[in-house]
Amino acid sequence: MNMNQSFVAERRAAMHCAALVSAKPDADSRLTAFSRLGTALESALAVRMATVFNSSGWTCEAGDAEVMLARDLAEKIDPVAGNFILPVGDAGGRLFATFALPPILARLEAMFGGDAGAADLKPGRKLPSSIELLLKRLARALTQALGTCLDAAALRAGEEATFSTDYAKLAVFPGQSDAVVMPLSVVAPEGPAITLRLACRPGTVSRLLNHFNESGAQPKPVTPEILPAAIADVPLAMRARLAEMKVPASKLMNLKAGQVLPIAVARSVPLFVGKHRIASGAMGEQDDRVALQLDQVLLTGDNA
Repeated sequence: MNMNQSFVAERRAAMHCAALVSAKPDADSRLTAFSRLGTALESALAVRMATVFNSSGWTCEAGDAEVMLARDLAEKIDPVAGNFILPVGDAGGRLFATFALPPILARLEAMFGGDAGAADLKPGRKLPSSIELLLKRLARALTQALGTCLDAAALRAGEEATFSTDYAKLAVFPGQSDAVVMPLSVVAPEGPAITLRLACRPGTVSRLLNHFNESGAQPKPVTPEILPAAIADVPLAMRARLAEMKVPASKLMNLKAGQVLPIAVARSVPLFVGKHRIASGAMGEQDDRVALQLDQVLLTGDNA
């Protein structure tokens, strides 16, 4: 072999070695890795979901992961959905989750005894606060479940998930890029299954799996609560009825500005939520503000 042939052979060998070193994992290895995370999530997410809804018997099943174009993923997401960028991974390796709204809406309406099909969810409209609060609780439950599968280095502690009902606004993946996508279904003995998808860029899979916790911290069992966490943050309007009076119709029709109507505040002022009296108390003052000191509470864990 002459000098030129030796040079060419060495160059080819160097190129071959460089290609091996820089070779990216193939699609099959990425899918296997992501499915491994899904399998670990099944038991942890089932327990977290049971905690949110304060009920038992939940199970979770992770489907087959697949690699698809980001634009194809976008077509699978409803125009209005619970879309989150989870506080998991680094800034360039974000983990995306999307919850389908219809089954979540059905469960929430059932809790309040309403009609599951009554809500009209259209793009551009703000979600009712009860639905948005529940979605954010579900995202936290998912993040906590991931925390039992990944070590602390993979979690951005104290950071809330980024939320939008419009997938396009989150701009998670460029339209022509690949995404590794895995469906999950969380089921209870009664009611529709809650369905979601996890997705990330192919390069994120290996980075996440570097933090995979083989032992997997076992989540604590569900502790029954007075109120399911799913609706615990729903704001309720309260009103205190300070006084009542009876006025003849003739006097009522002749009321004039500046006229004084004497009233007496009852010793026990009732406190209402809607039409339901939940407590009563005496009027007083605290920190230069009018206040109500409760002396009787009718809404307790035994009769809620």
